[in-house]
Amino acid sequence: VLVLAIIIGGAAFVAFGTDRTPWDFGGALRTTRIDGPASAGVREAEARIDVGAARIDIASSRGGVMTEGTLESRRDPQVTHNVSNGVYTLEVLQKKGVQIFHSGIQGDRLVLDLAQGVPWKIDVDTGAADANLDLRGVTLSELTVDAGASSLDLTLGPDIVGGARVSVDGGAGSYRLRLPRDLDITLTIDAGVSSVNVDGAFQRTGDVYRLAGAGAGEALSVDINAGVSSISVELY
Repeated sequence: VLVLAIIIGGAAFVAFGTDRTPWDFGGALRTTRIDGPASAGVREAEARIDVGAARIDIASSRGGVMTEGTLESRRDPQVTHNVSNGVYTLEVLQKKGVQIFHSGIQGDRLVLDLAQGVPWKIDVDTGAADANLDLRGVTLSELTVDAGASSLDLTLGPDIVGGARVSVDGGAGSYRLRLPRDLDITLTIDAGVSSVNVDGAFQRTGDVYRLAGAGAGEALSVDINAGVSSISVELY
């Protein structure tokens, strides 16, 4: 069976090259620019990020455009922009496939800046990722992170839509969250055999943590569902 698999894989590689086979043979890195439209006239925005095993850096920008950045990848990236009725949608996707020669997260990398002053709904789907999401300048309405064996460093800013939700669903990994202390925060942690360290200003009842003395800022709901992980929640 192994010999047959090698023969078939080699034949596909010869016939189609690295770009059209269902396996990642670790080809050369290619850079794709991400240049979104002007932010004028946009009332709300959505971003769907699905890049698999990669280093991910997302931050904010005052540049007057909805998005700007680069994606370095060995696979086929797909970047699409759409504006309809004042709603901007960005999709950054990668070709799926089984990695025969795993290139790791040292090569593929996404660097992305999101426009300030527009409410964002963000969906990040990662594999073995090293993700740094510095969203202090982003007006957040919803954030969903579906992480595999990942390292996640997430910082939220105080400028959120009231009732905003953050959901982190992961496996074995390291998760560090920094949250503004002037928000009205409800934090729920459903973790397996994990190390959990939550700022002492929260009041705990079972798996639910409430920020003591909250009420000055908008309401924020944070849900963390992880396996064998290290979880740290800090206030600033």
